[in-house]
Amino acid sequence: MGNLGILKQFSGARIGATGDLRDFPLQVTGYDLNSDPAVIIGRDLSSENNPEVRVWLREMRQGSQPQDSNQTRPEVFDFGNDPYAKLTDDQRNNDAHIQAIKVSNNGKCYTKPGGILLVQGAYKDKDGLISANWINKVAGDADEVREGRTVVLAPILARMTIPVSNNRHHFAEVLYPEQKVVVTSQLEFDSQLMNLLASNANGAPSTPIVAINLVDRETGEYAANMTERRKIRQGTTANTVWVDENPQVSLKRFWDSFAPEVQTNIRGAFDRGELFAYLVPGVRYRFIGRSLEALAKEVNRRPGQRWETFLLGDNSNTGWMQCSVILRRHSNSAAGADEEYFPTGVWPVSANEKSQSLENAAI
Repeated sequence: MGNLGILKQFSGARIGATGDLRDFPLQVTGYDLNSDPAVIIGRDLSSENNPEVRVWLREMRQGSQPQDSNQTRPEVFDFGNDPYAKLTDDQRNNDAHIQAIKVSNNGKCYTKPGGILLVQGAYKDKDGLISANWINKVAGDADEVREGRTVVLAPILARMTIPVSNNRHHFAEVLYPEQKVVVTSQLEFDSQLMNLLASNANGAPSTPIVAINLVDRETGEYAANMTERRKIRQGTTANTVWVDENPQVSLKRFWDSFAPEVQTNIRGAFDRGELFAYLVPGVRYRFIGRSLEALAKEVNRRPGQRWETFLLGDNSNTGWMQCSVILRRHSNSAAGADEEYFPTGVWPVSANEKSQSLENAAI
């Protein structure tokens, strides 16, 4: 007979059943500005083993400029030429001249070896080069990456949530399927869920989440849910401190989200050996500040900030895709951590990537 009814109760009735264009982060190793075309040399961080690639900017077709760009497109030379290298002493001491450099494409885009660029609208051409439509600077030098001010997760299973309350509650969520745990009993389920909520996947000082796939041994049918470890406000209004809740509290809150009879049904099926579960750890990152402001601008939103890209077929929720996620570190005591990260964008690895439900993504 199976446990289809229990699975529906667990998931809220959700039961699981290439163009070549892509966006990817590139860690710069050098430039060849004398070749034709001029190229950026670097490691493709979204591909297995991070192979070395050579990237050039193809001629733009009308209408192919990203929506977020109200500037002329930067060219390879803007990234590779040091705008300050040949300045005279008089020029270096001229504030107006320095300011003009800072606002130029060259001044804003110059990236040293070790820095990271986001390559957009890219494909491999007949000469084996990567032909790109647009390139944006993510981290200007190796120190910014090494010191953790900028972090790239690629490729990673990720999604963007549907924004609510005028975009004030908007998140990027990532999962680590390679770290999933299989549990076969209720006792093991509770113990492992608390462990994962306490540990923070990948060492990230943000909100830990766990995707849970409950599987019927007999039929192979499965259903998914998700839980989190919340932050608790403590102190007075003038001296608010946010602390992580006890994982035991997180576990109790998860089970309390189900009616008593549903809890009894699930526990009974576990005891009879009819169910097992996959627990997949992950992290939720909150959009803030400038990244959040950009989301509110319908016309100027960056391609990596379009949550609609992640909508599932019925448009009721967003799903999961293999993505490149760019994170920046900030100091935010109100969020309960001095070194939390916020996302500046979530880019699907392939333009043809299809959004997956949680049931299918976390199995």
